Formats: sequence, C-alpha cells, structure tokens
Amino acid sequence: ARLWDEKDPEIFAENLQDFVECLNLIDSTMDDPATKEMAKAHATSFSYMLSEAAKKLKEKLAATVQEPPWKPAVGKLEALAQKAEKRS
Repeated sequence: ARLWDEKDPEIFAENLQDFVECLNLIDSTMDDPATKEMAKAHATSFSYMLSEAAKKLKEKLAATVQEPPWKPAVGKLEALAQKAEKRS
C-alpha cells in the first residue's frame, strides 16, 4: 500500500520497478514445473492482486500531467494480470 502513496516520483519509479520484478518472479515460479501444482492454490489471489495493481497504476498514470518514465509498467502489469487470470 505504501507504493501507491509515494509522492516522490523517483522513489515511486524505483519502488514500482522492484514491485514489477517481484511480480515477474512470482509469475515465473507459478509456471515452474516444480511449484506449478502448489501454485494453483494461489492463482486466484495472485490474479486479483495483479488486476488491482494494474488498476491503481492506471489511475496514477491518469492523474499525471507529464508522461512518467514508468508508463511501460502499466502494460506489463496488465499482461501479467491477463496471464494470471487464465491460470485461475
């Protein structure tokens, strides 16, 4: 929740990058054959969390005056959310 409340654009961009990296790691873990079966129990909650994160990031983007450097993260989160939704 602190990510979305961050006012400093540079700190927000850094934290967002870390967040997206973590989500990518979770996503790849959910597809890993060694953890795929266990990950099924968390697929719905992961999908919901990604959808909410993408929604919040789009809202933050809509509130910006200039195009921020983190704009590509919106598409990345949306793509992860769509992939996760297919899993759940």
